[in-house]
Amino acid sequence: MLDVVSQKKQLRKVIKGLLRQKSEIALAEESVLACKRLCETDVFKNAHIILAYNAIKYECDPKYLVEQAQSQGKKVAFPLCTEEGGLCLCVPNHENAFVVGAFGIKEPDIANSEIINHESIDLFIVPAIAYDKNCNRLGRGGGYYDRLLSKVKGYAAGLVFDAQIADEIPREPHDCTVDAVFAPSNAYYKR
Repeated sequence: MLDVVSQKKQLRKVIKGLLRQKSEIALAEESVLACKRLCETDVFKNAHIILAYNAIKYECDPKYLVEQAQSQGKKVAFPLCTEEGGLCLCVPNHENAFVVGAFGIKEPDIANSEIINHESIDLFIVPAIAYDKNCNRLGRGGGYYDRLLSKVKGYAAGLVFDAQIADEIPREPHDCTVDAVFAPSNAYYKR
C-alpha cells in the first residue's frame, strides 16, 4: 500500500496524462462550461470581490468567469506567490498589470495592483490537479492554497475539467476542502 504522498504523486501523474489527451479547443470549451455553471449560482451573483487565477496549461481557465465578474462591476483579485510560501491577493489596476512569476504563472504586478485582505473576498476560485465529489482537493504540492484556505471564511469553489474528478483524493491533515466543485457536466457540493 502506497503512503499518502506517493498516492498523491501517482494521482497527479494519472490526471495529467488524461488532460494531455485532450485538444486545446476541447479544454477551452470545457473551461467555459465549468465557468458558466459557477456563474449561474447565487454565490457568484452575490459576490462583490472574487479571487481567481491565471490558468496554466491543462488547468481549467476561469477567464470567462473573470470577464463576467468584471462586466458586472465585481472586483477580481489574483494571487501572487510570496517568498514565505503564502499568497498575496491583488486586484490589478488594469488588464496589463501582470508579470510572469517564479513558477511561470502570470501574477499581478504588485506596483500596479491594490492589495486586499483575504477577509474581504466573498468567493475564492481554487485551482487544482483534481477534486473528488466530496470537494477534497489535490493541488500541485506547494501548499499555497491549503495555507490560504485554512484561514478563509468566504466561499471556496473549485473549477475543473470532468477528467479531473477523481473517485477519492488521498488526504493529509493539512489538506483543505472547498465548498463546491464546478465541472462542465456537473457541480459537487461538500457534504
